[in-house]
Amino acid sequence: MATVESLEIIPDVADIYLNDTLQYQALATYDDGSVVDVTDTVTWSIISSPTIAAFSGVTAGLLTGSITGSGTIVAALAGFSPSMTGTLSIHNPLIVEQAHDLVDQYRPVVDDYIKLFTSQYQNSTKLLAWARSFMDIVDDIKDLAQNLSFYFSLFRVIDKDAISYVPNALTTKAGSYTFTSFDACVGDQLDILGVILGIPRQVTFDPTDGSSPVLDDRTYRILLKNQVLKNHWDGRAESLQTTWKELFPGGKIIVQDNQNMTIDVTITGTFTQIIIDLIENDYIVPRPQGVRMNYYVGTVSPTNLPFFGFDRRDTYVSGFDEGHWV
Repeated sequence: MATVESLEIIPDVADIYLNDTLQYQALATYDDGSVVDVTDTVTWSIISSPTIAAFSGVTAGLLTGSITGSGTIVAALAGFSPSMTGTLSIHNPLIVEQAHDLVDQYRPVVDDYIKLFTSQYQNSTKLLAWARSFMDIVDDIKDLAQNLSFYFSLFRVIDKDAISYVPNALTTKAGSYTFTSFDACVGDQLDILGVILGIPRQVTFDPTDGSSPVLDDRTYRILLKNQVLKNHWDGRAESLQTTWKELFPGGKIIVQDNQNMTIDVTITGTFTQIIIDLIENDYIVPRPQGVRMNYYVGTVSPTNLPFFGFDRRDTYVSGFDEGHWV
């Protein structure tokens, strides 16, 4: 009876992205020279702390990544020792290193589109001239985008200062994706969004609580989400209520135009000190050009709520004998 001489797992070194799947294979070599696929026979496991992936209970050797990190893949075959091992690394999705210069690699030219017209119209000189005139405009826009001094362009990753190709620069992973929520983004993904939105992770003031001016993911995510909302703001004070509820559910904002190029902004809710600092340093509430903002920030507690005000009586604003002066 043939006995197992060696065991091999494929791949023995792997890099995948968060939530990707990877199919492992195990091959056993016997002393008679035969090689047998024992993927269904071995016991698959992963050693990592915390657990970064799990093997399917239905398909043998099928692994799905759950969190980023590194671990060791183990394939154990009954009656054979030692078990075979391999290494696995799981990275954040969408962000990968660019392997080569992508300049013009996938770029079509106007003639490529003109050739798509059917033979019926290939002799229609006016139609082709009309189509070409519009396509030339689009092509000029592409040329402009290609030369923008920015991290990303339509065709390549370039350095924003040197305007040149950067080997191993971060770019997007190939594929089709639907962006649904900032909450799904972490770490370098948020940094890339910050570059696109023009909002750096490091703020220009020293936080009053002594924390780092380089924002943590949770706070930076709020700041980026706020920038998107500001970009869609219609300029009306009442519209800020909707924006505020998206950023800080349960919080309240009251905007008072003093008609003298100053605005009083009264804010109540449960905030961290760094969020209060961001508010008071004009990072959150959009400020019209040339207008001075006066901020009055209160946190939710029995000692400072409700604020004093007329024509309203609730948890946040109330009248005489109940409301507190800001």
